[in-house]
Amino acid sequence: MTTTANIQPSIGAEIRLSEIQASTISLTHIPTTPTPALKCWTDWFNIDNPGWTGDYEKLDTLRRSGYKVCKQPDAVRCRTVQTHIDAKLTGRKLTCSPSVGFFCVNSEQDWGKTCLDYEVKFLCPCDYVEAPTKPPFDLRLGCWTEWLDRDGPGGTGDYEQRNLFSRPICDRPGAVQCRRTSNHQEALKTGQNLFCTSAMGLVCINKNQPNGGMCYNYEVRFLCLCPNHKDLFQNLTDSISTESSPLTVISGVARIKWR
Repeated sequence: MTTTANIQPSIGAEIRLSEIQASTISLTHIPTTPTPALKCWTDWFNIDNPGWTGDYEKLDTLRRSGYKVCKQPDAVRCRTVQTHIDAKLTGRKLTCSPSVGFFCVNSEQDWGKTCLDYEVKFLCPCDYVEAPTKPPFDLRLGCWTEWLDRDGPGGTGDYEQRNLFSRPICDRPGAVQCRRTSNHQEALKTGQNLFCTSAMGLVCINKNQPNGGMCYNYEVRFLCLCPNHKDLFQNLTDSISTESSPLTVISGVARIKWR
Protein backbone atom coordinates (compact mmCIF):
# COMPACT_ATOMS: atom_id res chain seq x y z
CA MET A 1 0.00 0.00 0.00
CA THR A 2 1.38 3.41 -0.91
CA THR A 3 1.17 6.28 1.58
CA THR A 4 1.87 9.99 1.12
CA ALA A 5 3.94 11.88 3.70
CA ASN A 6 5.55 15.30 3.99
CA ILE A 7 9.27 15.79 3.46
CA GLN A 8 10.93 17.62 6.37
CA PRO A 9 14.19 19.59 5.95
CA SER A 10 17.16 18.21 7.89
CA ILE A 11 17.47 19.32 11.48
CA GLY A 12 19.68 22.40 11.88
CA ALA A 13 19.26 23.52 8.29
CA GLU A 14 19.25 27.29 7.98
CA ILE A 15 15.81 28.09 6.64
CA ARG A 16 13.13 30.74 6.94
CA LEU A 17 9.49 29.95 7.41
CA SER A 18 8.63 31.37 4.00
CA GLU A 19 10.96 28.80 2.45
CA ILE A 20 9.24 25.77 4.01
CA GLN A 21 7.06 24.26 1.35
CA ALA A 22 5.23 20.99 1.69
CA SER A 23 6.26 18.31 -0.82
CA THR A 24 5.04 14.75 -1.20
CA ILE A 25 6.64 11.47 -2.13
CA SER A 26 5.38 7.90 -2.23
CA LEU A 27 6.52 5.66 0.60
CA THR A 28 5.93 2.01 1.32
CA HIS A 29 6.56 2.45 5.04
CA ILE A 30 5.87 5.10 7.68
CA PRO A 31 8.58 5.31 10.40
CA THR A 32 7.30 4.54 13.86
CA THR A 33 9.84 6.82 15.62
CA PRO A 34 8.67 10.38 16.44
CA THR A 35 9.71 13.08 13.96
CA PRO A 36 12.10 15.60 15.58
CA ALA A 37 10.89 19.18 15.82
CA LEU A 38 11.71 21.29 12.79
CA LYS A 39 14.31 23.96 13.63
CA CYS A 40 14.55 27.50 12.25
CA TRP A 41 16.88 30.46 12.79
CA THR A 42 15.51 33.57 14.43
CA ASP A 43 16.09 36.96 12.89
CA TRP A 44 19.27 38.83 13.92
CA PHE A 45 19.08 40.61 17.31
CA ASN A 46 21.05 43.75 18.17
CA ILE A 47 19.91 45.57 21.31
CA ASP A 48 23.21 47.13 22.41
CA ASN A 49 26.29 48.82 21.02
CA PRO A 50 29.91 48.75 22.22
CA GLY A 51 29.80 52.13 23.95
CA TRP A 52 30.40 52.39 27.70
CA THR A 53 31.38 48.94 29.08
CA GLY A 54 30.94 46.74 25.99
CA ASP A 55 28.38 45.02 23.76
CA TYR A 56 25.80 42.77 25.46
CA GLU A 57 23.38 40.67 23.38
CA LYS A 58 22.53 38.22 26.16
CA LEU A 59 19.58 35.83 26.14
CA ASP A 60 18.14 36.96 29.47
CA THR A 61 18.25 40.61 28.38
CA LEU A 62 16.56 39.82 25.08
CA ARG A 63 13.74 38.00 26.87
CA ARG A 64 13.28 40.81 29.41
CA SER A 65 13.04 43.21 26.47
CA GLY A 66 10.06 41.29 25.11
CA TYR A 67 11.71 39.21 22.38
CA LYS A 68 10.63 35.61 21.92
CA VAL A 69 13.57 33.20 22.09
CA CYS A 70 13.18 29.52 22.95
CA LYS A 71 14.26 28.27 26.38
CA GLN A 72 17.16 26.16 25.11
CA PRO A 73 18.45 27.22 21.67
CA ASP A 74 20.28 24.49 19.76
CA ALA A 75 22.85 26.85 18.30
CA VAL A 76 23.85 30.51 18.06
CA ARG A 77 25.55 32.68 15.48
CA CYS A 78 27.36 35.90 16.34
CA ARG A 79 28.70 38.41 13.81
CA THR A 80 29.60 42.07 13.36
CA VAL A 81 26.71 44.37 12.41
CA GLN A 82 28.44 46.32 9.65
CA THR A 83 30.63 43.73 7.91
CA HIS A 84 28.95 40.43 8.96
CA ILE A 85 32.27 38.89 10.01
CA ASP A 86 32.05 35.90 12.35
CA ALA A 87 32.54 37.27 15.87
CA LYS A 88 35.27 34.76 16.70
CA LEU A 89 37.37 36.05 13.79
CA THR A 90 37.43 39.69 14.93
CA GLY A 91 40.36 39.37 17.34
CA ARG A 92 38.33 40.26 20.42
CA LYS A 93 37.84 38.38 23.66
CA LEU A 94 34.16 37.54 23.78
CA THR A 95 31.51 34.92 24.56
CA CYS A 96 29.14 33.49 21.94
CA SER A 97 27.07 30.68 23.44
CA PRO A 98 23.56 29.27 22.79
CA SER A 99 22.93 29.13 26.55
CA VAL A 100 24.07 32.70 27.27
CA GLY A 101 23.95 34.62 24.02
CA PHE A 102 26.75 37.08 23.32
CA PHE A 103 28.80 39.57 25.28
CA CYS A 104 32.06 41.46 24.80
CA VAL A 105 33.60 43.53 27.62
CA ASN A 106 35.78 46.51 26.67
CA SER A 107 38.01 46.23 29.76
CA GLU A 108 38.95 42.63 28.84
CA GLN A 109 40.35 43.53 25.40
CA ASP A 110 44.02 43.83 24.51
CA TRP A 111 45.58 47.29 24.80
CA GLY A 112 44.22 49.71 22.20
CA LYS A 113 41.18 47.60 21.32
CA THR A 114 37.50 47.90 22.21
CA CYS A 115 34.54 45.70 21.34
CA LEU A 116 32.87 46.04 17.96
CA ASP A 117 29.11 46.17 17.40
CA TYR A 118 27.72 42.62 17.18
CA GLU A 119 24.40 40.89 16.50
CA VAL A 120 23.18 37.36 17.26
CA LYS A 121 20.59 34.84 16.12
CA PHE A 122 19.49 31.50 17.59
CA LEU A 123 18.36 28.12 16.28
CA CYS A 124 14.99 27.26 17.85
CA PRO A 125 11.95 25.09 17.15
CA CYS A 126 10.10 26.70 14.26
CA ASP A 127 7.01 27.47 16.35
CA TYR A 128 9.18 29.98 18.24
CA VAL A 129 10.34 31.72 15.09
CA GLU A 130 8.13 34.07 13.10
CA ALA A 131 8.68 34.97 9.46
CA PRO A 132 10.26 38.45 9.63
CA THR A 133 8.18 39.86 6.78
CA LYS A 134 4.82 38.39 7.74
CA PRO A 135 2.60 40.71 9.86
CA PRO A 136 0.37 39.12 12.51
CA PHE A 137 -2.77 40.24 10.65
CA ASP A 138 -3.87 41.89 7.41
CA LEU A 139 -2.59 45.44 7.94
CA ARG A 140 -5.53 46.83 5.97
CA LEU A 141 -7.66 45.84 8.97
CA GLY A 142 -5.46 47.71 11.43
CA CYS A 143 -6.09 50.91 13.37
CA TRP A 144 -3.52 53.19 14.99
CA THR A 145 -3.62 53.88 18.70
CA GLU A 146 -3.27 57.47 19.82
CA TRP A 147 0.28 58.77 20.33
CA LEU A 148 1.56 57.56 23.71
CA ASP A 149 4.21 59.23 25.86
CA ARG A 150 4.66 57.76 29.36
CA ASP A 151 8.26 58.80 30.07
CA GLY A 152 10.80 61.56 29.57
CA PRO A 153 14.54 61.40 28.92
CA GLY A 154 15.48 62.25 32.51
CA GLY A 155 17.18 59.58 34.62
CA THR A 156 18.68 56.86 32.45
CA GLY A 157 16.70 57.51 29.25
CA ASP A 158 13.27 57.45 27.57
CA TYR A 159 11.32 54.18 27.86
CA GLU A 160 8.11 53.97 25.80
CA GLN A 161 7.74 50.20 26.15
CA ARG A 162 4.49 48.55 25.13
CA ASN A 163 4.12 46.56 28.37
CA LEU A 164 4.65 49.61 30.61
CA PHE A 165 1.69 51.76 29.52
CA SER A 166 -1.15 52.07 32.04
CA ARG A 167 -3.70 50.89 29.45
CA PRO A 168 -2.92 47.58 27.72
CA ILE A 169 -1.91 47.55 24.05
CA CYS A 170 -2.74 44.63 21.75
CA ASP A 171 -0.49 41.59 22.23
CA ARG A 172 0.86 41.56 18.67
CA PRO A 173 0.88 44.95 16.96
CA GLY A 174 1.25 44.87 13.20
CA ALA A 175 3.45 47.97 13.10
CA VAL A 176 4.85 50.79 15.22
CA GLN A 177 5.72 54.44 14.70
CA CYS A 178 8.19 56.32 16.93
CA ARG A 179 8.82 60.06 16.75
CA ARG A 180 10.12 63.04 18.73
CA THR A 181 7.43 64.67 20.84
CA SER A 182 8.54 68.24 20.08
CA ASN A 183 8.84 68.34 16.28
CA HIS A 184 7.45 64.92 15.22
CA GLN A 185 10.73 63.89 13.56
CA GLU A 186 10.90 60.14 12.90
CA ALA A 187 12.93 58.58 15.73
CA LEU A 188 15.25 56.57 13.49
CA LYS A 189 16.23 59.76 11.63
CA THR A 190 17.36 61.71 14.70
CA GLY A 191 20.87 60.26 14.73
CA GLN A 192 20.40 58.93 18.27
CA ASN A 193 21.15 55.37 19.36
CA LEU A 194 17.78 53.76 20.08
CA PHE A 195 15.46 51.02 18.98
CA CYS A 196 11.84 51.09 17.91
CA THR A 197 10.02 47.77 17.45
CA SER A 198 6.40 46.69 17.40
CA ALA A 199 7.17 43.93 19.92
CA MET A 200 8.53 46.30 22.53
CA GLY A 201 8.01 49.96 21.63
CA LEU A 202 10.84 52.48 21.98
CA VAL A 203 13.88 52.50 24.24
CA CYS A 204 16.55 55.21 24.22
CA ILE A 205 19.34 55.05 26.82
CA ASN A 206 21.26 58.21 27.70
CA LYS A 207 24.64 56.53 28.20
CA ASN A 208 24.51 55.15 24.64
CA GLN A 209 24.27 58.58 23.02
CA PRO A 210 27.26 60.13 21.21
CA ASN A 211 29.32 62.89 22.81
CA GLY A 212 27.68 62.48 26.20
CA GLY A 213 24.30 63.73 24.97
CA MET A 214 20.86 62.83 26.31
CA CYS A 215 17.96 61.18 24.57
CA TYR A 216 15.20 63.34 23.15
CA ASN A 217 11.65 62.91 24.39
CA TYR A 218 9.79 60.40 22.21
CA GLU A 219 6.26 59.15 21.69
CA VAL A 220 4.97 55.99 20.01
CA ARG A 221 1.83 54.51 18.56
CA PHE A 222 0.94 50.94 17.56
CA LEU A 223 -1.11 49.41 14.76
CA CYS A 224 -3.61 46.94 16.24
CA LEU A 225 -6.36 44.85 14.74
CA CYS A 226 -9.59 46.93 14.68
CA PRO A 227 -11.47 47.44 16.88
CA ASN A 228 -9.23 46.57 19.83
CA HIS A 229 -9.21 48.88 22.86
CA LYS A 230 -11.51 51.41 21.21
CA ASP A 231 -10.76 54.09 23.81
CA LEU A 232 -7.13 54.23 22.62
CA PHE A 233 -7.84 54.84 18.96
CA GLN A 234 -7.85 58.25 17.31
CA ASN A 235 -9.96 57.08 14.40
CA LEU A 236 -11.21 53.55 13.84
CA THR A 237 -11.15 54.10 10.07
CA ASP A 238 -7.52 55.24 10.11
CA SER A 239 -5.55 52.38 8.56
CA ILE A 240 -2.14 52.22 6.95
CA SER A 241 -3.72 52.76 3.52
CA THR A 242 -4.50 56.36 4.52
CA GLU A 243 -1.47 56.96 6.73
CA SER A 244 0.81 59.60 5.20
CA SER A 245 3.83 59.39 7.50
CA PRO A 246 6.43 56.59 7.21
CA LEU A 247 5.90 53.52 9.35
CA THR A 248 8.07 50.75 10.66
CA VAL A 249 6.40 47.40 9.97
CA ILE A 250 7.72 44.67 12.23
CA SER A 251 5.97 41.52 13.36
CA GLY A 252 7.44 40.18 16.54
CA VAL A 253 11.09 40.27 15.51
CA ALA A 254 13.90 42.63 16.36
CA ARG A 255 14.42 45.46 13.90
CA ILE A 256 16.90 47.70 15.65
CA LYS A 257 18.39 50.81 14.08
CA TRP A 258 21.76 51.95 15.40
CA ARG A 259 23.41 55.03 13.94
